[in-house]
Amino acid sequence: MGFKDLPRGWAERPITDPDVFADVVDLVVTEQSRRAGAVYLLLTHPDGRMLQPLAIRDVPAGAPRGEDARRWRTLLGDLAEHGTGSLVVVLARPGTPERTPDDDAALRMLGGAADGAGIELQGRAIATPSGILTLGPPGTGELSRPA
Repeated sequence: MGFKDLPRGWAERPITDPDVFADVVDLVVTEQSRRAGAVYLLLTHPDGRMLQPLAIRDVPAGAPRGEDARRWRTLLGDLAEHGTGSLVVVLARPGTPERTPDDDAALRMLGGAADGAGIELQGRAIATPSGILTLGPPGTGELSRPA
């Protein structure tokens, strides 16, 4: 599977629909980002359709530090002030599409920043050169298996 397999009309569906989620992430997250590391914020309409992807490429590897949380809270607060109400978070990194403790720490931090800004976190994913792991909102499990 991959973005070339996206069905006709996929843009009219919630991007977290398990039938399209991994393929949408594959479409948006570049191979370069997967090799170098990045965080993608996929801004969504309230019904889950993708509105705009944002790539933040200057993201330190490893577990987030205290100043990282402050920066993400500021960024997501600014997005909320400009009308962002919901999004999907994608961690792009080298390696395999299996959750690591660093991934869990980053996803918790980003989820907390979104929650603090009043932004609904509709889904999460990890994109690597060897595949994609899609996750639901915090407190839920995997939506699909690595591709």
